[in-house]
Amino acid sequence: MFFRWLCFIRWGVHSTLDGCPGKPWGPDEKRVNKLVFIGRNLDESALIKGFKGCLV
Repeated sequence: MFFRWLCFIRWGVHSTLDGCPGKPWGPDEKRVNKLVFIGRNLDESALIKGFKGCLV
């Protein structure tokens, strides 16, 4: 499977979303998911609560 060994970069601005394949992970590289929010006066607790509400 192609995406199994390749990171994927996703970004969005306002309502526009895009993404592209990144570089392949190295054999010893830790594979993690990250969300980065850039903005002013973001409510961290509301964001965390919202994402935890999506967990299955």
